[in-house]
Amino acid sequence: MRHQFRFFAERRGVRDWQLTADEIHHMTKVLRLKAGMQIELINGAGWLAQADLLEVGKRDLSLMILDEQFVEKPQFSFEVAIGALRSQSFEDLLPSLVELGVQRIHVLRLDQDDKSRIHEKHQQRWQRIAEGALKQCKRLWLLDISTYNSLSAYLDTLSGDPSGRWLLDPDAAQSVATQPIPESQLILAIGSESGFSPAEQESLAQNHFQPVSLGRGVLRAYTASLAAAGCVTARLGL
Repeated sequence: MRHQFRFFAERRGVRDWQLTADEIHHMTKVLRLKAGMQIELINGAGWLAQADLLEVGKRDLSLMILDEQFVEKPQFSFEVAIGALRSQSFEDLLPSLVELGVQRIHVLRLDQDDKSRIHEKHQQRWQRIAEGALKQCKRLWLLDISTYNSLSAYLDTLSGDPSGRWLLDPDAAQSVATQPIPESQLILAIGSESGFSPAEQESLAQNHFQPVSLGRGVLRAYTASLAAAGCVTARLGL
């Protein structure tokens, strides 16, 4: 299959798409695409369009939409609730979680962590990283990233069937690889570098989070997140 560059755009109507200024700059100044090339457009909400570049100028361009299609959001919801990691670690982790098909990431400010790890400027950068990863991996639905000032604030939002709540714990008897997969939603709770405090662990247990492990070794939060998400993705066939 011939590679086609993919860009974010706003779908305003049938075969009517508007590229952002940043995407136009990336297309014309960085990639230096030429008229006559075919590209793909996505909006992060299930829509994909094929387009021909008609004219490429210094600050603007024109294109023709050849075809567009809509792909429904997966019915199964795979979510990760993770303690706020150090900035660079989370920025390195985020693209992989996008590629693995995680649909929602809940970033939690835990008791034992630096309070500055969740900041508006971080959230804006996380969004850009997630968008770039979505274009690269060819998925169509952009994951949701939400932040919470405490674990309890996040737990207060939970509702519905509690059977699909897992807590990553190296001491757990059950394994990520063998624990029965729930029907409609899986939430994987992962601590930050300092882990969950005893009080937070108790709160998770009271909210029906079942401990699961990745084996005997003790992994860094970054490594454990990748390994667990990869295992779940493989089992779900995402």
